[in-house]
Amino acid sequence: MKTLLSIACIFLAACATPPPAPAPKPEVKIDQFYASDAVIAKGVKTTLCYGVSGAKTVRIEPAIDRLWPSMSRCIEASPKTTTTYTLFAAAKEGGPEVSMTTSITVDPALIPAAPTEGPQPDVQLIRFFIASSTTVAAGQQFTMCYSTINAKTVELTPSVHPVTPAERMCFQTGINTSTTFELKATNALGQFQKAELKVTVQ
Repeated sequence: MKTLLSIACIFLAACATPPPAPAPKPEVKIDQFYASDAVIAKGVKTTLCYGVSGAKTVRIEPAIDRLWPSMSRCIEASPKTTTTYTLFAAAKEGGPEVSMTTSITVDPALIPAAPTEGPQPDVQLIRFFIASSTTVAAGQQFTMCYSTINAKTVELTPSVHPVTPAERMCFQTGINTSTTFELKATNALGQFQKAELKVTVQ
């Protein structure tokens, strides 16, 4: 009897279904963190853009704005002196962090250029028009971001994605040949500003 019980126990143990393996935790990764302008004149505003995956918390030092996890988001920055910013991301509050840095150089010798394209509006219409990378492989996805203020309509040429007036708007696209994109913002008076962005396909 003891032998039969031992054989039964061994058989049942061999046939038992092992418990499912726990799902792997998503890896916390900073996909992008860059300044739209690496060098600016004193008093000029620029933008810092970031994208993270697998993160529950994000922060930036020195702190300039409230952050939250996003695949693609831009915030305004206006450093008075050359500044290195560090982006931190973690899977939970107080957990281990990954980080990435980027710098904005403030050059007192630079003089901000005045816009010269089209009828001059009384207020700024385009704050920025940038890409996560200006050099890509054919068909590679990249992120484009723009910001408008006091604009009634916005046009993007070539039209790779619908656009509307927005304080911050980002979208992903891909191209097969080198392309110069043009963003045009027009206010209620018919005044407009244009911004160009060239993305080269290698």
